[in-house]
Amino acid sequence: MLRNLYALLVGIDEYPKPGDCLKGCVNDIKAVKDYLEQRFASDNYQLCIQTLLNKDATREAIIKGFQKHLSQANSNDVVLFYYSGHGSQEENIPEEFLRFEPDKKNETLYCYDSGLPGHWHLADKELNKLIREVAVKDPHICVILDCCHSGSGTKDPSPDVVERSAPADQRSRPRETYLVGVDELAELCTSHRSKRSSTGWDFMGRHILMAACEDRDTAKEVEINGKKRGIFSYCLLESLEQPGKLTYRELWQKTTNAVSRELEKRSRTQFPQLEITPPDQDNLLFLDGAIAERVSYFTVRHDEKSGWVIDGGGVHGVQPPAGEETTVLALFEFDCNVRDFQDPDKSIGEAKVTEVLPQKSKLEISSDTNLSTESVYKAIVISLPLPAHGVYIEGDAAGVTLASEAIQLATMGNSPSVYIRQVTNRDDAQLWLQCRNQEYWIRLKDDDRSLVAPIQGFTPDNAKRAIERLEHIARWMTIRDLSSPPASRIQPDDIEMELLFEGENGSPKEKEIRRQYQYKQGDLKPPKCQLKLTNKSQKSLYCTVLDLTDRFAVAAPFFEAGYVRLEPGQTALVGNGKYIKFTVDRVLQEQGITETKDVFKLIVSTAEFDARLSTQHALDVPRVLTKCSFKQSTLNRLMDRVQSRTAGFEEEETYDDWYTTSVTITSVLPSK
Repeated sequence: MLRNLYALLVGIDEYPKPGDCLKGCVNDIKAVKDYLEQRFASDNYQLCIQTLLNKDATREAIIKGFQKHLSQANSNDVVLFYYSGHGSQEENIPEEFLRFEPDKKNETLYCYDSGLPGHWHLADKELNKLIREVAVKDPHICVILDCCHSGSGTKDPSPDVVERSAPADQRSRPRETYLVGVDELAELCTSHRSKRSSTGWDFMGRHILMAACEDRDTAKEVEINGKKRGIFSYCLLESLEQPGKLTYRELWQKTTNAVSRELEKRSRTQFPQLEITPPDQDNLLFLDGAIAERVSYFTVRHDEKSGWVIDGGGVHGVQPPAGEETTVLALFEFDCNVRDFQDPDKSIGEAKVTEVLPQKSKLEISSDTNLSTESVYKAIVISLPLPAHGVYIEGDAAGVTLASEAIQLATMGNSPSVYIRQVTNRDDAQLWLQCRNQEYWIRLKDDDRSLVAPIQGFTPDNAKRAIERLEHIARWMTIRDLSSPPASRIQPDDIEMELLFEGENGSPKEKEIRRQYQYKQGDLKPPKCQLKLTNKSQKSLYCTVLDLTDRFAVAAPFFEAGYVRLEPGQTALVGNGKYIKFTVDRVLQEQGITETKDVFKLIVSTAEFDARLSTQHALDVPRVLTKCSFKQSTLNRLMDRVQSRTAGFEEEETYDDWYTTSVTITSVLPSK
């Protein structure tokens, strides 16, 4: 079926005030337009591009671009809004808006006429409304903003670097000049919001946001190859030049590395951001929306201060060296196919972890490996320093033999699994694999229940599937058991995590929380709570909450960027104060399961990190033979779309620290 790609491309260099003018925004937009025409002008796409440059990019024209152009998109279509220009802030906002803004300011796009008398900026709430209106028909929406809104209006002292931030508007703006009415504010914002996202933008509706920088950072334009360009736009388009398709995560990783590399030459920094709603869709293909196969890997890059590093550290479960043993990784070209991870001939070398920091790890590259410091690579773990989880295999000889062989061939190059190991002593096993009646059963020690659906048939392929599931569960256990380093300077009371259950005063103090469904107006309603984080320390802290489910999914569903930054004394109500429901999925109810658990894993660091690296999908639901087989609790928030539900919302080099703790919530259906 032919898909429409509706693009609204906005670039502004020539502002009416000479001091506001830029030089690279129009070049950015022309390059984006060229890319779209070259890559998407095919039998599969109908390109519908509207371009607004300089004096044509007024506030009214941008609004009409959304309402008349982008709003044509239907569920099978793709929408791109690309803005290259100044960002800014409005300081004297209407009184009705104040309770929705912790900093008492609106974040804005600085349109061509925004600085003229009688004309205004395009505020975040207005842009939010425009995006939400486009999202009604459920197209795939991507928003890319190469601007910043620090509001300082300061100039970089270097003539080669210009910051895309206009001075804050200090005029008092009448309420009636906004697209958003007072009655809409509660829908577009929430009075519970106490901390905005890492970019400063808070948009509703299903979408992807790629932003040039954090809200406290600045987007820069520089001269490259004789042309002024936004460094973010230039690096993003360079990353897209490779053959094949990239996921949003891959594109963000490549772009971030390229931006860092280019700005290191100029002694500057800038940190692009990727925010996704819903947060677990980072494996969608760029300007496509199709879901790519999810495979766990790290990104390898060269850092000017640290040398070669991966983007995984202690908060992601990377193990530090233990004596002579350490984590070993196989390296691949960034544009490799995920199936290449199983082929040693496709590997370009190996690396060893020499030091584990909270959000990254330092590497020693093998002497026979030639890497370019200008490039970024992918890496997978092929050896771990600590003992893998023990698996005891018992039962029918044919099944045992195949499973034992599969463990020894589980890693690239037909090497033994790095996550599990076969043990001969039952007491050394954390997991059991039973081979009986032509089925593979995975269970815990001293528990006859199958953790996942049994695999039927003793064949090499089925034995491989069983081992892959055991590895999946072992990775889940590693995240669950993640503990703070002994020397951490982050104290347990530096961050307070509160679960505010509906109808209750205060947050439970216990680590094991149990709540039942309640009858309300004749219907059974699941327990639900708000999740609140408060920084009680005297330092800035980066926080995330992982959701570990009973189907062995690890999700980072609560923050669009994978984390939230809290300043001293600052509070964040997760999901802008929306309630999180803990439901027993109907599929589970039909199998006699009446209790489910979610483990909420709080991870705190003094440095930015990406918790989304730890995520993995859910495994399938075990078969229930009798209802009495499931009297005890199980964990639950199933990420699998077919057989699962979500514990989701109701509708100089610094050596950083980190800390973690957990809370378990059990949701119980009453007996019938």
